[in-house]
Amino acid sequence: MGILSFLKPGRITSKWTFTAKGVIWRVLFSENGVIIGEDRDEEEKSLVYFCLDELSGKVLWREKKYEKEWWSGIETIDGNTLFIHGYASPDMPENKGIVALDIFSGRVLWENPGLRLLSAYKGIIVAEGYYFGKRIFCRLDSKSGIIQEESADRNKFDNLHDLGIDERRYTFPVTLISGEGEQGKIIYEHVNTEELIGSVEFIEHDDMLLFNYYEKNVKLTQNRDTLNNYFKIVSIANKRLIFSETLNTDVSYPVPDAFFFHDELLFYIKDRSILTAVRL
Repeated sequence: MGILSFLKPGRITSKWTFTAKGVIWRVLFSENGVIIGEDRDEEEKSLVYFCLDELSGKVLWREKKYEKEWWSGIETIDGNTLFIHGYASPDMPENKGIVALDIFSGRVLWENPGLRLLSAYKGIIVAEGYYFGKRIFCRLDSKSGIIQEESADRNKFDNLHDLGIDERRYTFPVTLISGEGEQGKIIYEHVNTEELIGSVEFIEHDDMLLFNYYEKNVKLTQNRDTLNNYFKIVSIANKRLIFSETLNTDVSYPVPDAFFFHDELLFYIKDRSILTAVRL
């Protein structure tokens, strides 16, 4: 909550937090303003999904469970449809199976356990599967999952779109090169370099430097070395610290991309379970 006090009046127009019951494993943003996330309980090996309004943080639905539960994950979003995948087997990381969900309700629209999703773009769904030992590619109806066309020739579906995120709407931090210009000088004034572990990651946004780094935890945890993860925002103009947050304590190793921008909203995850959105 400190950022509300330190930033200039009127600079923040919205802020919200969402707390998962377990660990926020992954989040994915849709084109129509919702966030889908995985909420995993690592001890119980259980998984539920949640859906939030991106601007307000309002929970549209949460704690939805689907087939295979832990052994599933978010694949992609196309329009109002969320796609979840399973795995070929617990000891094989290859994705297999498609569950199509209505993004606003979490309701299952259709599923096909034998196919693997290759592409989902503007209602054109392409998948692959094996029938009698032969690899088959097929186009499916996005609303029903009915196979509309199939072929053994992948080139028949040559306009496949990547299932990855549209990085044009994201700004991820970059690694600070040691001694890098004025940015490095400002950042290192606010970092204990003697205890620094790994690299500093930063984003320059307007007149601010946002950065994330790890320091050695001086208190041993169960006779093992651990790290504390810090996130800070500093004014470039006067080099003053605007905001400071401890994101994680007692972690074993640094994890990249602890914060990022999606469009104009800043996001970070605290204690592995609290998703926070801030408009700077």
